[in-house]
Amino acid sequence: MMESSLLTVVGDVISPPVRSGTGYNLTIKNGTPAIAIRVQDNTGIPVNWIELGRRLRITGIVGQYDYTEPYNTGYQLLPRFRDDFKDTTAAFPPVEQLTVDSIFPNPFSPWDNQVLTIMLNSPRTGYRLTVEIYDLKGRRVRELLRDAPGGYYDVKWDGTDDRLNPLPAGIYLLNIKAVTGTGTTQTWTRPVALAVKLR
Repeated sequence: MMESSLLTVVGDVISPPVRSGTGYNLTIKNGTPAIAIRVQDNTGIPVNWIELGRRLRITGIVGQYDYTEPYNTGYQLLPRFRDDFKDTTAAFPPVEQLTVDSIFPNPFSPWDNQVLTIMLNSPRTGYRLTVEIYDLKGRRVRELLRDAPGGYYDVKWDGTDDRLNPLPAGIYLLNIKAVTGTGTTQTWTRPVALAVKLR
């Protein structure tokens, strides 16, 4: 379980802060699903500068407000201090076309707690992005990003399928698709390897 863990996330604001009880709720997205952020009044964190489309790096404690079995939804991130919010919008300037900045490490070993990091960027206006993993038989095994708005993304893959079951070691295909505002489709495909380290 992730509850009570300290976590840092990066994402674009898709729902600006809204007053709710003794704090504010906002939502950021960097893949699927969206991430709920809860800012309590007693933290002293200002939220009046947070607006739609800003890219934020937020650190906080993972909390849960799901009170019914099986208790597997309702997760939210609870920042603690002002320094837990960083505006990284300027660090990821807009680009004119789809770019893939990094796929690392490749190969990677989930059995050694490694995850694959895919860093990509696209124009923010008019673009929709999808990131998927396929096996060598052409079957989709994992959807990491679906029809997301254009912008910068730092997508993680832990070597599991859509049901979060571990996949066997081997070669898989990373497929990135960008649909532009004019309907043109750009695709980018590269092999990625799940590897077991030799002891």
